[in-house]
Order: sequence, then structure tokens, then C-alpha cells
Amino acid sequence: MSARVDVLAQEIRSVDASHSMGSGRLAEALMPFIDREFVSRAAVAELIEAANASLQASPSGAQVSANLRLMDALDRIGDAA
Repeated sequence: MSARVDVLAQEIRSVDASHSMGSGRLAEALMPFIDREFVSRAAVAELIEAANASLQASPSGAQVSANLRLMDALDRIGDAA
């Protein structure tokens, strides 16, 4: 079992240890955890990639494009927080 699956399984057990929630209520209860643990990590990884591209780009259209990707990634991190 991967570490991510194990972390998610632990959260499921903490939210619905008695298995009494229906799938909709369980999904709703897990959304804050999923947003915090998985979506934010993806946004951070994208931010790092965009920052690296910005540092490596020459001062041209590629630089502007890389900076726009960086700003977009920062916006998504802000939205996920």
C-alpha cells in the first residue's frame, strides 16, 4: 500500500470508523482532507516546476510565459488554502 493510500485510509477511519455514513456524506466529510493533502501538493509541485522554468528561461517570450505559469500556480494555491 502506498503512503498516500495509507494516509487516506487513516482519514476514512477517523471520519467514519463505524461505516455508518453513506458514500455522499463520506465524500463530503473527506473533501477538506483531500483538498489539503492532495490538491495543495499538486499545486506546490506545479509552482516549483514553473519557478524552475522561469529561472531557466531567457528574457524573452519564454520568460514571460514562465512567469505567467508561476502566477497562475500561485493563484491556485491561494484558492486551495
